[in-house]
Amino acid sequence: MLALFALIVLVAQSTADLGGTDPPTGSCICADGTGVNVRNDACGTVVGQINTGNCLEYLGTVTNCILDGTVYDFYELSYGGGSGWVAGQYLVLGSASQCRAPAGCPNIVSRAEWGARPPTSTSNIAHPIPMVFVHHTETGACNTQASCEAIVRSIQDYHMDSNGWSDIGYNFLVGEDGNAYEGRGWDHVGAHASDWNSQSLGISVIGSFMTSPPNQAALNVIEQLISCGTDSGDIENFYTLHGHRDGGCTDCPGDALYAIIRGWPNYGGALPGSCKK
Repeated sequence: MLALFALIVLVAQSTADLGGTDPPTGSCICADGTGVNVRNDACGTVVGQINTGNCLEYLGTVTNCILDGTVYDFYELSYGGGSGWVAGQYLVLGSASQCRAPAGCPNIVSRAEWGARPPTSTSNIAHPIPMVFVHHTETGACNTQASCEAIVRSIQDYHMDSNGWSDIGYNFLVGEDGNAYEGRGWDHVGAHASDWNSQSLGISVIGSFMTSPPNQAALNVIEQLISCGTDSGDIENFYTLHGHRDGGCTDCPGDALYAIIRGWPNYGGALPGSCKK
């Protein structure tokens, strides 16, 4: 009866915050708010932010401390290839599926559907592709298909008309609407990562993610695209994953998004030419 009461209390608190509870290690825990600080330790230095819908794995440690005169319970979560600490009052329990990308390929909006211009030329890329680069577009974000399509068209216009490229530079783009948008696709060399284009697939999330990461829907799509590519043989099973800054002197894909992908499987670290901004 006592265990049942504890479970009821935990579930009730999870609708508001996690303070005073200790979920099972490995639980999926989600942010409940905008600009929720992630710290390097309980009451420590802020190293990033997460927003409602961003979900992370609980590493099993909770501790309280006093910050600005208030006592907080801080929870250690998987973050940025290591761990980060978040105050429980800004967290809620999520479902396991919120911390794992759904199985199968994401919905991919074809070039015809988003109104792509034809490329002026193409170059085939050898399969399986051994590397995946993650980018951000440094544009406004989008959370509807119509708004994402408009941004993708504007990016293609800029890449072709201002940069003089043969097509939009990315192989795929990802919106916070939960869709992937076909750029150069699986078969053609992109223009996204300098010396690494001929051996990599470029996936760019629509928006700017220096201080806050994309929502969970967009993060899921990145993981689904990679899984879809390995299942189809388009991406090497033992691919390496990189942020754009790992292969060039840039702040892309933004500090917040970069912190997340460094904790994903097959992260490969810095490459020659990186400034690691």
